[in-house]
Amino acid sequence: LDITHAGGVPSGMWSKNAPRSWREAVEEGYCEASEPVLEASFLPWTRRGARISEQNVINILNSPNKLCWQRLKVINNELYIEQPQVDRMGIKLPEDDKWYTSCLAEMVLDVLQDFRLPDVDLCVSEELPQVLKGENHASLSMTISSAHMDIVIPDLFFRYWNPDNVVPHDWYKPPQDWSKYIQGNVLKWEERVPKLWWRGTVSSWHMSARGELVKLGRQFPDLIDAKALRVV
Repeated sequence: LDITHAGGVPSGMWSKNAPRSWREAVEEGYCEASEPVLEASFLPWTRRGARISEQNVINILNSPNKLCWQRLKVINNELYIEQPQVDRMGIKLPEDDKWYTSCLAEMVLDVLQDFRLPDVDLCVSEELPQVLKGENHASLSMTISSAHMDIVIPDLFFRYWNPDNVVPHDWYKPPQDWSKYIQGNVLKWEERVPKLWWRGTVSSWHMSARGELVKLGRQFPDLIDAKALRVV
């Protein structure tokens, strides 16, 4: 395998307000929202009694629809990663645009500081769910749908990756008092403008749905204000 030892996360990857370890994140309540989703992800595998074999992993790695976009291996309690070189569209990734892998590696490295894990091969399919219900491919994914049975990755590293502190990270931690964050309650519903507002990036598999939203905004400007901040 062409694998490289996982190094640290690039400077600025973690906000100064983010939890510094998985244990701190659990103790402070950062992971509570992920628990039900994780339980639901593992339930189909528990019911079926499915076993993941070496051949199963080989099938995932060789799948034509790229079930495994990135790969992490734990060998003798050390972490190795196979860095993706291109995105799903076949476009070469710049070195500073591989933060998915870096964040995943940081999470696993953090756990390895406290536990000795068995040798394991982790396959991750990026953002789009890939494993249809009934298939026997144990692949990790960032998202899930009712038609898929990917195992969802906890969203911890998404919530706190914010090098510029654009959004206060206190918003992502369950606060004691939500009232100061709910600015929408200042206006009564009767006083609000009946209009949808959206800004975001249009890229890869987001292109179709988000592009359609922008087009609808041009057709119905009185109802929808939707603009792409950039196309990548």
